[in-house]
Amino acid sequence: MMVLLQADTQQTGDLTTLRGLTIVNPDNCIDKIKQTLNLDS
Repeated sequence: MMVLLQADTQQTGDLTTLRGLTIVNPDNCIDKIKQTLNLDS
């Protein structure tokens, strides 16, 4: 997982698809970590 501080959610989604690596920003970082660890409720 890579956190890009100045990328918007659309950009991180596109980069995730392109690179095969989960790329997030500060706005969706916690949600993606929870999702990855299956901590969603």
